[in-house]
Amino acid sequence: MMNLAVKLSDDSPSEKINGDVIEIYRVPQIMIHAFCETAEVISALNAAITDRRMARVHSSVQPGGIAAAIKQYRQTPTPNLLIVESRAEPSTIRAQLDALANVCHASTKVIVIGHTNDVDLYRDLMLQGISDYLVAPLDLFAIIAVISRLYREPGASKLGRSFAFIGARGGVGSSSVAHNVAATIGRLYSTSVILADLDLRF
Repeated sequence: MMNLAVKLSDDSPSEKINGDVIEIYRVPQIMIHAFCETAEVISALNAAITDRRMARVHSSVQPGGIAAAIKQYRQTPTPNLLIVESRAEPSTIRAQLDALANVCHASTKVIVIGHTNDVDLYRDLMLQGISDYLVAPLDLFAIIAVISRLYREPGASKLGRSFAFIGARGGVGSSSVAHNVAATIGRLYSTSVILADLDLRF
């Protein structure tokens, strides 16, 4: 009997951060751009994008903060996830994000990194549609956990599926079907596909 499986996703184990167990999953194949204002945040994000759970991510970390992001996206489309850092006061951050919203695609998720631990600011940003607000300094695993959570929210569509093609006996064409389905999925969805061809008799 010939078993073939097309695997499109896999999960990573949980991590223990500050005594709490946090589920961290492998981040899907997305585009992430970050615009930072401090060397510490740039260093933390560069460390995060080299982690194995971020292996499928296409990323770019640049200086300049929100102002640089606004300037760039007047000319180019926004990525799947945009991370911006601001050391400004809460009122200024709100105004900056209003301007950023004018050049952002509606599907782009935005994470804001600030330097003020302000509950009112956090609530306002959530109402504005910001995906999350983090307070610097940042922890490597906390960054990955936040990004992972954005793409694992309850009710969200699954990022990957597994399909199995099983032939009753050799030579019935299950390999051909699996190969063609894998190639079609890769072309249609522009995503990575794993094809496992298993001959259990051996």
